[in-house]
This record gives sequence, structure tokens and C-alpha cells, in this order.
Amino acid sequence: MACASAITLFSCLLLFFLLFADGEQTKLCPPWCVSRLDASNERIKISLDWICKNGADCGPISPGGPCYVQGDIKAMASYAFNYYFQMTRVSGGFCDYGEVAVLSTKDPSHGACKFTCTPY
Repeated sequence: MACASAITLFSCLLLFFLLFADGEQTKLCPPWCVSRLDASNERIKISLDWICKNGADCGPISPGGPCYVQGDIKAMASYAFNYYFQMTRVSGGFCDYGEVAVLSTKDPSHGACKFTCTPY
């Protein structure tokens, strides 16, 4: 009986190693929530302001932050939208924010700007 438990534990550890050994946790992570390309900057700004006032960590998109992209509100809003979505999706949160955001299976991280992803 102890052997069966050891085999189960070994199998679980092997699976964990295979999934995470290459450093690509993203295999379990999609989706990310990003700005819609066809959304107007004005509507994105309204949603971004709301998200930042209601729990998203918008520090990284402030000037000097790793996700600050001068003149590209869609890139910066994507970070905030995703942060809020990842934070709320376990409790049923959606990725929409006034029809300015959409789900993506492609990791939008770039350079030092790392988008969070909550495996499920």
C-alpha cells in the first residue's frame, strides 16, 4: 500500500516538473484580458480610470513604471484590465469593461512588463 502512495506522489511530482521545468507557466495560464484594438481611446480611458480606482494596481503603468508606454493607452490599459480580471475571475469577474477589453491566449508581457496570470 505504501508503494502505491509513493508512486502517486512521484507521478504528481513528475507532472509538476514537466509542466514548470521549462519556465513556461503560461501553458496553464490563458486567458489574459487585453484592450480591444477597435475600441476608442476615449472609452478605454473611462474604463481604465474606473479599474484603477477600484482595485487594480496601476503603479506599473505610471510614468517610470515597467509597463508605462508613452502615448499607448491601449497597451497600458491592457495591463490594468488584465490585473483586475485576474484578481476577480475566481469570483466570476468578466473581461469586458464597457466593451473595450477582450480575452487573449497570447501572453501580452513585454520587456520588464510582466502580465499576471492565474492558472485554473
